[in-house]
Amino acid sequence: MVTRLIVVWLLAFGLFLGPVLAGVHPASSVQLADVSAAIDLASDGDTVTIPAGTSTDWTTELEITKAIHLQGAGIDQTIIDDEVSTSSEAAIFWNMSGGKTFTMSGITFRAVANPTNTNKGVVLYEGDGVIVMGDCEFEDTLQNQSIQIQNTSLAKGVIYNTIYR
Repeated sequence: MVTRLIVVWLLAFGLFLGPVLAGVHPASSVQLADVSAAIDLASDGDTVTIPAGTSTDWTTELEITKAIHLQGAGIDQTIIDDEVSTSSEAAIFWNMSGGKTFTMSGITFRAVANPTNTNKGVVLYEGDGVIVMGDCEFEDTLQNQSIQIQNTSLAKGVIYNTIYR
């Protein structure tokens, strides 16, 4: 009887209190430095929120190695202009290992620096994790310029309710 109660208590703690313990780290703006600072504070399982606005300084690639949820304020509200001019770098580079899950939602990405470069994605993913992306938009992108998955045969996931223009 005591063993059953302990098991029930552990399940309840894990199922109901576990999600409550995940952290939320709001970026103070949609600018690269502020989003990067919020991600630095986050741990696997946390959410980083990005407020409404349009980035004006996203000129270098942001590499993310944590299993976090990157959550914008919504399509056409949180807008990241990919101003990275290097043809091999993306605005966001998810570099996952160990089967971790990354999620992203509520963000519009626009290809600004290289609108005709078909050799890079605005969002680049590499690794053996799980991709869950929804309620996003990619504007002014050509061919494989939206989300690009490379150098992996083990990635799994779903992209849903995402607009490509």
